[in-house]
Amino acid sequence: FPSHDISVTVTTVTGITSGDVIGIQLDNGSAHWTTVNGVPVGNVVSLTVALPSAAANGSRVVLNRWL
Repeated sequence: FPSHDISVTVTTVTGITSGDVIGIQLDNGSAHWTTVNGVPVGNVVSLTVALPSAAANGSRVVLNRWL
């Protein structure tokens, strides 16, 4: 995904909901943490804050939901 993308495509959106905390591994080795902005469409997840730098296809994506 290029820098400044506001969405990511994932393998599955099962269990992903608006407001979930999402982390994407960036090419520079750091993680970008933001929240899911709205219900995923297809396998595309919208982000509240755009990626600050590039993330390659196949990068790790993790979710956290606060209860």
